[in-house]
Amino acid sequence: HFLQTMTVKQLADGPGDAQPDTTGRWSVVSGKTVGRTSGFTIVDPSGDRFVMKFDVATWPEMSSAAEAISTRIFYPAGYSVPRNSVVFFSRSRLELSPDASLRFPDGTSRRMTQGDLDDILAASVTLPDGRFRCLASAYLIGDPLGPPGFHGRRRDDPNDRVLHEHRRELRGMRVLSSWLHDTDRRTANMLDLYVTGDNGGKHVKHYVIDMGSTLGSNNWISHMPRY
Repeated sequence: HFLQTMTVKQLADGPGDAQPDTTGRWSVVSGKTVGRTSGFTIVDPSGDRFVMKFDVATWPEMSSAAEAISTRIFYPAGYSVPRNSVVFFSRSRLELSPDASLRFPDGTSRRMTQGDLDDILAASVTLPDGRFRCLASAYLIGDPLGPPGFHGRRRDDPNDRVLHEHRRELRGMRVLSSWLHDTDRRTANMLDLYVTGDNGGKHVKHYVIDMGSTLGSNNWISHMPRY
């Protein structure tokens, strides 16, 4: 936005919407119990993949709204971010893939059942018309390399020539994160991907992800004042 002034619409659109295709059913391919928010991953009729993150019923709209809004603030500041949007859907939209798996915090997994899916939905926000509200986050394209780290350099990236603690984009992130109350901006919530550029060349792209702990949200509870 500083280098090339964006319109109000461009600022509101951010990196673009994450709206799954509604011409057919969404296939649930995996469940998520890792982290503070529960959810699952779907594949829509177009073959696109989305992570669906749910608010808890005691704090409806809080986490999903915080992530959708903060994504659209990081983006014009120049950071690479996923496409995140609030979506609404009915239970009939979902079908469980026969190969769906459920992951647990200790790293183990097992086959996901209809009961697991029902449990995730039961703990989520239900609208008066029976639909569910959640945040859809479009899958990022590329080979994941893990977090970039806030100090040192990536030894596997010849383009990474500056110690990270000296990079302006990381130092400036302190200001932006402070303004947004982004209390969980740690390396685990950053992601490097090995991607193909427009000219066919390969390079490492750095993403800022997981913005559900901004604007007073702590995902499943509100932030305590000390945060």
